[in-house]
Amino acid sequence: MRKKAAAAATGGAMAVTAFAGFAIPAAAGPAGQDAVKLSPAAQAQGGVTIAPNPSYKSDPFEGWGTSLVWFANATGLYPDDIREDLRSKLFDDDGLNLNIARYNVGGGDATDVPPYLRAGGAVPGWWNPDLGISDDDGLVTSTYDDRDRYNAVWDGDNPEHYNFDADMGQRWWVDAIKDDVTHFEAFPNSPPYFLTESGFVSGGINNATSEQLAPENMEAFADYMVTVVEHLENEYGVEFSTITPFNEPNTNYWSASVPEGEKFPNSESRQEGAHIGPEAQNQMIPVLADRLAEPGTTTKAVISAMDETNPGTFITNFNAYGAESREAVGQYNVHSYGQGSSLGARDIAKSEKTPLWMSEVEGDWAGVSGFDPLNMNNGLGMSKHIVDDLRNLEPTA
Repeated sequence: MRKKAAAAATGGAMAVTAFAGFAIPAAAGPAGQDAVKLSPAAQAQGGVTIAPNPSYKSDPFEGWGTSLVWFANATGLYPDDIREDLRSKLFDDDGLNLNIARYNVGGGDATDVPPYLRAGGAVPGWWNPDLGISDDDGLVTSTYDDRDRYNAVWDGDNPEHYNFDADMGQRWWVDAIKDDVTHFEAFPNSPPYFLTESGFVSGGINNATSEQLAPENMEAFADYMVTVVEHLENEYGVEFSTITPFNEPNTNYWSASVPEGEKFPNSESRQEGAHIGPEAQNQMIPVLADRLAEPGTTTKAVISAMDETNPGTFITNFNAYGAESREAVGQYNVHSYGQGSSLGARDIAKSEKTPLWMSEVEGDWAGVSGFDPLNMNNGLGMSKHIVDDLRNLEPTA
């Protein structure tokens, strides 16, 4: 793989380069040590002298990236010239020069559930909809009503129980960017419908805090994640660095909105998502670790966790983890939809001697409806957010 220039910079060098135009407060480093000093000559000339503190250096900075998921699900099936132009703008040296890609392992609703997720949001699942297996009640189907029967016969170790032709939109991107990317990460938004408690991949039925992953389904979910990753690695000649089993799990975001008297969710449920509380997370991580350690497993990916929505909730989740889960995590991921408690999340990663990624954020700082090409507020708002995250979380990516 081509090594991106962005991934070669060290954290210390990155800080000097990235923050040369900013006044970095002394609190960014150890107490009592100034991060920025002004010499008398510099004061007279209006210049700034940066004095790096070698006793407080960061780990090497691994780069910048994007989740593929919805945009890749949609644009991966665009005409060749359009999708190649998009790829170039994101991953070429003359574009954003991204070097990290997060692949979404779709869960997928039952085959008879009418479409209800937003455009691009229905990332296909990898399970085989036509197993051709019968039980005492006849042929097992992949319909919503047959979800328990399907769960009972589905075998996560059997290749015939997968649809390896699934998700061609995202997969176009994996193949197209494999020479540009130094780190692939796999993440789910939800387990497949038949492994959830509600039977839907958008969350609990009219309940955004009901548990969606039962302990008896955790081994099957681990099989699912690892099998998909290994297939992608073998098919495209890539290596996944990390697998995370959760996405913003301990939140009140994920609900299958089913109107009274109706059977299926409506469009208020806009994406896949699953509430998985701290205790369930603590159960799932060792299960995934055991699956990755099984003889015959080919992927070298390690576990990342837990991609929580903000540092404060990240800390709540971490505090519920036992020694086995903490030992199994090779990388901590946090989102920054809210930046309070960033220093606490940073300190957890440092105390665990484990890399920390800020793995997702977006926002709207424009203050206007519609697209205004002359409005710079979104760019300025995101830039400030990035600077705050780099200073306070000290992430490696």
